[in-house]
Amino acid sequence: MVFALKPAGSLLAAALVVLAGVTPVPAQVAAGVARPTRLEVTTPSGEARTAFTGGMEDLTNGFFNRGITRISRAVELDPAFGLARVINSVFAPGLTTAQREAEITRGVADAAKASTGELLVAMAYRENFRQYALGARSLLMAAGSVLPEEPYVMWQRAVWAANVPGGTQTDAIPELRRLIERFPEYAPAYNTLAYAQWEAGNRADAIQTAATFMQKASGQPKAHDTYAELLQWDGRYDDAVKHYTAAIEADKTFLAGFFGLAEVQMLQGKGDLARTTLTASLPNSTVPAQRVAAHNRIANSYVLEGNTKAALTAFVAALGEAQKANLTGQVVGAHVAMMNLEAALGDSKNVAAHVEHLRAIPPPPVVTPQQRAGVYLGTGTAFAMAGQTAPARMQLDSLTQHAKTNSGPQVTAQLHQLTGWVLYSEGKFAEALAEFRQGNPQNASVRSGIALSQFKLGNVVEARSIRDELVNDRNLNMANSGNVLARRLVKQRIT
Repeated sequence: MVFALKPAGSLLAAALVVLAGVTPVPAQVAAGVARPTRLEVTTPSGEARTAFTGGMEDLTNGFFNRGITRISRAVELDPAFGLARVINSVFAPGLTTAQREAEITRGVADAAKASTGELLVAMAYRENFRQYALGARSLLMAAGSVLPEEPYVMWQRAVWAANVPGGTQTDAIPELRRLIERFPEYAPAYNTLAYAQWEAGNRADAIQTAATFMQKASGQPKAHDTYAELLQWDGRYDDAVKHYTAAIEADKTFLAGFFGLAEVQMLQGKGDLARTTLTASLPNSTVPAQRVAAHNRIANSYVLEGNTKAALTAFVAALGEAQKANLTGQVVGAHVAMMNLEAALGDSKNVAAHVEHLRAIPPPPVVTPQQRAGVYLGTGTAFAMAGQTAPARMQLDSLTQHAKTNSGPQVTAQLHQLTGWVLYSEGKFAEALAEFRQGNPQNASVRSGIALSQFKLGNVVEARSIRDELVNDRNLNMANSGNVLARRLVKQRIT
């Protein structure tokens, strides 16, 4: 339905002036003429419209790879489909940062020839990609004034609340409540709200909201997956198994069901069964990245059990899948995982070889300050864990210099973290402990460093307490190799 709206106020005007740059804005914004109250995409191709709509539904329902495949297909069918090009450019695998920027710029230019709503949403995705979440959310607020009956715009704005500097997932709760009050049948809002409530400590409310999500999204595997994950975190493993299984039965290509089920099985001490579950996911994978993800999880199941040799073999399988599909990010991830595993629990002499493999991979045309800091931190930590203090100190020096021109809370925390590991490798446990305590307290590597330092200082009770918190944390993500390794490290070294 289309009806006349009053000209948008100062918020919309400010968003367009500040953020659009040289991008032309459709004249109907200023004119206040009749326009759709829901987001209606502009394309002469009905097949492209269907592909885009299906892809967006997939993204909101947890089918990320299938969703991006469909949106990419929409761009192929209509190369001038601006909004589709922007969203595809942000998420599609295999593009460099420079390629993404170029594609986004082209997509925004095409969206400027379409509807106002499409342009605003496209620009919002552009700003969020550039890590300017405040601008992205302002644009979506403006889009909401143009498209007052479009729940997706309100939902996406709430999701990005956590991307604002200093923001957290819980910041979205008031916006999600307003969204649900206005659009009670919009199922994705319940999913996002459930996780935000859990993060806020309202566990009973979170589980109830997830149950409502299952009612609103009947037949969607994502609804069972969310409910199962919260039950897992609540320690209700048998119930979690039932709902992860229901997610798999609803759609076997929803691999998150397999992955979640395997995590519960690991928490139950059933490693062989978890690996059987992960292996069963492989025939249902639809893109190479999913097979890489399955092999990585198999590897991390062995890490949790202390079987370093089997873990390395599984990581090699993940590396092979990534190389075969030219997935540079996953190739880097596999080498980093093996480098850290060798440093902490394997043969430290192999660390340098993985560093050389990583250096041989061509870097992206644009390396962000955050990425550069991550390289210094990761490489320095691996050398420190391997007892190779000289190269670890070199990475620390590089990160120190980097921090002088790229200051901020994140890099400061990283600097304390790496300093802690270097001092620990040098046997300066009291100094290491002081540095770790100034790192990110939520980071598993930092927490393991605190525990190990305490243990070396003879503070056994404190060390064991942190060890038990890490090892028994029911929020197990077997895609997070760093967290998994930290769990194993404290379990093995703190007796």
